[in-house]
Amino acid sequence: MRAYIAAPWFTPEQMNLLELVKDTVVQLDIDIFSPKDENMYTPGETSAIDVLLGNCNAIESSDLIVVITNGKDVGTMWEAGYAFAVDKPIIYVWVDRLPGQKFNLMLAASGAVAYSMIELDELLKNFIEYGDFLDDGLNRGEIE
Repeated sequence: MRAYIAAPWFTPEQMNLLELVKDTVVQLDIDIFSPKDENMYTPGETSAIDVLLGNCNAIESSDLIVVITNGKDVGTMWEAGYAFAVDKPIIYVWVDRLPGQKFNLMLAASGAVAYSMIELDELLKNFIEYGDFLDDGLNRGEIE
């Protein structure tokens, strides 16, 4: 089983969260594809289209997609939309939610939402065992 990890990695906080999510997934014996580690743009060696097509192929060949929504990075949101379009199960990770803050309606309708690493772990275990997230709260909390 393989998970594609869509995430921003432009600040130390984003990098730390990405590594925490990767560790959580790997501890469950799920292989990962992280564009940061496996498909970076290198001027003179790769092109933007190489990166785009490489990421699309990796999404298509993955069993599920884990999307870190903290910061709502546009590239990460694009990956989520593509994953939905090719019918991949999606877990959104949103751990910097403020009290009263609402989750995006379109994202909530397209996947499960984990508000903590514990919830991510539970959703992943359900997916491994049942092939589904079994998340009765796909749209839990307020949505915007």
